Amino acid sequence: MAPYVVMEPPGRAGAGEAVLVRDGFSWLAFFFPPLWLLWNRLWMEALAVFLLLGLLAALAEAAGLGPAGGALGLLVSLFVGLEGNGLRIAALRRRGWLEAGVVEAQTLADGEIRYA
Repeated sequence: MAPYVVMEPPGRAGAGEAVLVRDGFSWLAFFFPPLWLLWNRLWMEALAVFLLLGLLAALAEAAGLGPAGGALGLLVSLFVGLEGNGLRIAALRRRGWLEAGVVEAQTLADGEIRYA
């Protein structure tokens, strides 16, 4: 079972508009870091990851690192895969959303039912 963090919009607590964010590794965020961040409306984080990946690729090319340069990009992808959902929760908090609790469930639909 996976934990889901329940986030409620500001001023509308209990109105049924809560968002459940799975707290754990995201494979899509690992394989497509900038696109996943853009999809989840994390604009500044996506820009930072895009620039970091480009910078690492340029430095690896200039230094002649070869496969080690790809490993640096893999580390960035691993970070986004591990912390991507945490970044989503942090972005919702910055927008004024409140953490209403944590629900453990097999799927998102089960988590929504348990929360309701």
